[in-house]
Amino acid sequence: MVGTETASLCGGVVGKRAMTATDLLAELPYLLLATVILVAGITTASFSVLRVKDRTLIYLGVFAGLYGVRLLVINEIFRSALRIPEEVSEWCAAVITYTILIPGGLLVRMLVGSGWRNSVTWVVRLTIVFAPVAIAWAVAVGEPLAADSLNNVIVILCTLLAGVAIISRFHRRGREWLIVCFLLFFGTIFMANLQIEIGGYDPEPLGFLLVLVALGLLAAERALERERRLKNVDYELETARRIQTSILPSSVPCVHGLVVAARYEPMTEVAGDFYDFMVIDEKHLTVLVADVSGHGVPAALIASMLKVAFGAQNECASNPAEVLSHMNAVLHGTLDRQFVTAACAHIDLLEGAVVYAGAGHPPSLLWKCRTSELVELAENGLFLGPFQNAAYKNVRHPIEAGDFLLFYTDGLVEGTSSDGQPFGDDRLRSFVRSNPGQEPAKFIDRLLETALIGVREDDVTLVFAKVDESVTRS
Repeated sequence: MVGTETASLCGGVVGKRAMTATDLLAELPYLLLATVILVAGITTASFSVLRVKDRTLIYLGVFAGLYGVRLLVINEIFRSALRIPEEVSEWCAAVITYTILIPGGLLVRMLVGSGWRNSVTWVVRLTIVFAPVAIAWAVAVGEPLAADSLNNVIVILCTLLAGVAIISRFHRRGREWLIVCFLLFFGTIFMANLQIEIGGYDPEPLGFLLVLVALGLLAAERALERERRLKNVDYELETARRIQTSILPSSVPCVHGLVVAARYEPMTEVAGDFYDFMVIDEKHLTVLVADVSGHGVPAALIASMLKVAFGAQNECASNPAEVLSHMNAVLHGTLDRQFVTAACAHIDLLEGAVVYAGAGHPPSLLWKCRTSELVELAENGLFLGPFQNAAYKNVRHPIEAGDFLLFYTDGLVEGTSSDGQPFGDDRLRSFVRSNPGQEPAKFIDRLLETALIGVREDDVTLVFAKVDESVTRS
């Protein structure tokens, strides 16, 4: 640059002589370039932070912003207008010179990856170590450009490596325009450090602006593509959520003498909890509550398989152990590394009994109204899915008017209470003993309010079935 000192990307000083009106005119294009680059950097970083959350744009914005600030602080018009001392200007430019390669290297790594044998990553680490060491060295000797020579070597190394990585990466993708922009930029860097000018002007800022536009287009394209993919994922999740909602019962069954309530509270948009009912006749109902390991779409897909597997058990619906055995046979070999826990109960109002079987599931609870006794239905076999020959057994308990059953998934007892501790089995049993007369829907509402005050660790499903007070044995 004519008429003042101008730091290139590598640092150093290009020309220095007394300023004249002509020199001030010559400074004007650099002032405009600096302003454009700085504004572009701030806009890019802000766009990323506020909208697309893309680190590529953040690194690009910081890289451009630092370059623009450095051009401003060494510009004579800017310095004169703000009366910035030359020494302050030199120190600001030097600090930026030593640190600007960090966001630049991170940007290249985001665009091309780690490089051959992690070469790009190692260079980024080198710049992170070099920057504070160079600044400390400069402060120690009292000379802003004390580490300038070593900085030049690192810049040239980074430039060559970035050029090779970018060319090899984008040549295969038909991005020749990007390669041309980078080659022109790299050329201006070498010209600046060899103090070669074009028409009396340092070409590097113009080359930087060119590559900034190219990188901005590329980064914006990547960011918008990422945003599009995220929208597609959101759409797929919403579709999966609707599918999952459709496989759950739209209403509780209507069985004479039995009042039923259910609640499904997923931790994520799609989850792995499942419940269903099979009404055999007006006096018989089979209930299934299941929990698929994991969360998200994979768990929801397995839950949809449970719907089909349970729906095929009409002939053995009065035998929960057989229901679970048949479902295990259907699921075996299809779940990869996942598994399913389940509780299955057949409620027989004609005989006044409940038959229960479990598959690795938390014990369901039976409240005996007449004796105020809380019974655990803890007959458990192995998880559904992993074990081909898993066997399940039934346990039978009498039920009468006023008794109720509570089926739940482990997300209920794993939820955090108001004191920061897990709700736990003991608190659940205490709650049941303290609220035996609640209507089913109110019971569930109050239980969830009590158990899920704090952090939720899992999905929660509850099914509550109460024998009506008017029911008597036949």
